[in-house]
Amino acid sequence: MLYSYNGMYSITTMMVLKRILI
Repeated sequence: MLYSYNGMYSITTMMVLKRILI
């Protein structure tokens, strides 16, 4: 569960960063 949550958070952060960069 913890791993899944961490992965989801990582993906969300990456998406947000991509949106800001692009």
